[in-house]
Amino acid sequence: MRFSGFTCRSALRSAHAAAERDASDTVLVVLEDEAGHRGFGEILARSYVTGESSEAIFTTGAPQLGAVWLGGSSRPRKPW
Repeated sequence: MRFSGFTCRSALRSAHAAAERDASDTVLVVLEDEAGHRGFGEILARSYVTGESSEAIFTTGAPQLGAVWLGGSSRPRKPW
């Protein structure tokens, strides 16, 4: 399992009651099994929705999520 972070810029600025932005911090998740099959996903941390940041995903969320997906734990811990 690999996690990579990047900022995705938008040509248009988006806005709603809770936030306004022209870029999103994205965490890309790549899972690969022993046979070489790959799956991709993304995590979009939104502090105004979940209270999480991209930094928190890498320090807390990613290790916990990896343990759950790979069978190391049956229940994720907070902040989930």
